[in-house]
Amino acid sequence: EGPYVRYELQCSDWAIILERRLITQSWPAGTPDSTVVADLLSVVPELTEGTIVTQIGDLGELDYKDARVRDVLDDVCALTGSEWNVSYDAKLNYYRAGSIVAPFGLSDQPDGVFTMPYAIEDIGSDFADAANRVTILGAVTDTGEIRAVADHAASQTQYGLLSITLVDRNLADPTTAQVWAQTEAATRSFPKPTYTVVVWEPGLTRGMTVPIEAVKYGIDRDM
Repeated sequence: EGPYVRYELQCSDWAIILERRLITQSWPAGTPDSTVVADLLSVVPELTEGTIVTQIGDLGELDYKDARVRDVLDDVCALTGSEWNVSYDAKLNYYRAGSIVAPFGLSDQPDGVFTMPYAIEDIGSDFADAANRVTILGAVTDTGEIRAVADHAASQTQYGLLSITLVDRNLADPTTAQVWAQTEAATRSFPKPTYTVVVWEPGLTRGMTVPIEAVKYGIDRDM
């Protein structure tokens, strides 16, 4: 492609280790999410702690038996709206989505210092999982069914009421159900823009939020 050669590789990073380790453990109500992440890391000695930031001080009661470490980590992120990754030097990072800012932005009118050039391959949006009222149904206990509801008022005003019900009969804690409902309502309430671009400037890594500007298309947002 002009002066560039493009290589397409099939690779696996350190995170594959998380798929090969199992954990059986319970966490009582009142446990911060970062404590759960630290406990997961303790059963994977090949990895060390990178940036682990507490997002929620109480996930409610969690209970896992013979679960893959990666699956538990994914569940925690689903509850909190966070992200995780394993860096090239085998450090586990857990952080709020959008909190790691890239060292430069991308622009179709770059200045070469704060913004760099790129080539757009595809622009789109995804609203297939739209919902601005989320109902969570959990376990059926002696006192009744675990249930939590979360609404996103701004989305309901713009798009009308879009409801979804998610069911997990292993979910036995009301606090956990409410955290999950709130996170799902926040992430499903508006369309998710998608961009596929080619960048030649080094310095971007997984997990970064990158400002992207396309004056030609009227786009100026963080991705």
